[in-house]
Amino acid sequence: MADAPPLIDALDDARNVLVSADSLTATKDAACGSLLVRAPPAETTLLAVTCDRSGTEWLEHARSALGGDAETARVVDASGTTNGEQPSAVTTAQPDDLTGIQIGLAEVMPVDGTAVFCLDSLTTMLQYTDPTTLFQFVNELLGRLWNVGVNAHMHLDVNAHDQSTVRSISSLFDAVVAPAVDEVPVPTTAATVGDTKVAVARRPPTGVEGND
Repeated sequence: MADAPPLIDALDDARNVLVSADSLTATKDAACGSLLVRAPPAETTLLAVTCDRSGTEWLEHARSALGGDAETARVVDASGTTNGEQPSAVTTAQPDDLTGIQIGLAEVMPVDGTAVFCLDSLTTMLQYTDPTTLFQFVNELLGRLWNVGVNAHMHLDVNAHDQSTVRSISSLFDAVVAPAVDEVPVPTTAATVGDTKVAVARRPPTGVEGND
């Protein structure tokens, strides 16, 4: 297996990770790229839901992070910006169509080998879905991904939401990655992503492995 980036080392055995970074900062994409690298490209299955860029653009981002094409990929493009013919790895859904998003992912599960999942972003989905409904969606999705051995991370811009929403969603994850300058729950571990410093807050296991 490829050498694990420092961020992966800091996460230890955390499999459900929330990336708490402003979408306009370099930290978001840098952390995302590091979390995708769990194995060589030829041994990696990529799963993603993208609301902030097209499925094609997300695949280019993932290819750059991995250093090559993944063995298998499925991207649910919920950006609403897709036109024309798409790669076979890309299927489309609306950002408020949570059932459609789940169906798009279910078509390629269970998965073989090392699988990683990215949802970019919860902040965009909260523009179309109320926090309670999204909480239930994320809880169910994390449970399904856990049950088939997928390492998952999702993105949330905490500055765009009230603290109640942030605390509720964050409670579903067993680790939070944030810019080192941000306030994150203690204890934290320092880590680096390229030249960027980040803080990793570990949380007790949430028991999502028992959810369906």
